[in-house]
Amino acid sequence: DPDSIAADTRSGAFTERGAFLDHALRAGNDATRRAIVRSVIAEGLGLPENPSHRRRLQRAAELHEVVLIRSREMAARDAVPLNDLEENAVFIPLRPHGGPVDLTELLITLQKEYDWVVIRAKGKGGVDKWVVGTNATKSGIDLRQEFSIQGFAPFRVHVTIEQLYSRLPSKHLAALMA
Repeated sequence: DPDSIAADTRSGAFTERGAFLDHALRAGNDATRRAIVRSVIAEGLGLPENPSHRRRLQRAAELHEVVLIRSREMAARDAVPLNDLEENAVFIPLRPHGGPVDLTELLITLQKEYDWVVIRAKGKGGVDKWVVGTNATKSGIDLRQEFSIQGFAPFRVHVTIEQLYSRLPSKHLAALMA
């Protein structure tokens, strides 16, 4: 359905309900995910939505809206163009950073201007997580091929700093390897 396509590809447009559920899902926890499933089942069966589930989803969607605003502000304020490369690339350091950030929103926002978006985030166990994204339709870049990796989507991959620097040898990234 159109909502599934919009959620999976970030192309096309959500319905109003799809956008609401997407926001709730992106900000929620397991209890929120269960409430979404119950809400969709009730809708599919033509039953009324449980008011407590609706409140949970509304709170999660409102929280996500705050995170989206923060993410867009960070993209405008903290993005560092990698001008020493031929590629149209940008780097945004999320580490250290306080408060939740939506990586997908950062990628989408920055991909409007840049072909390569590099995000340094906090991964599991406190280690650096390097996320690279592109708008494959606009840029023509398949990140799996660029980094010689299998799996992932062609438009978003996780790499090591060494993999990243070998493909994008920017002085900004070199300083982070030291």
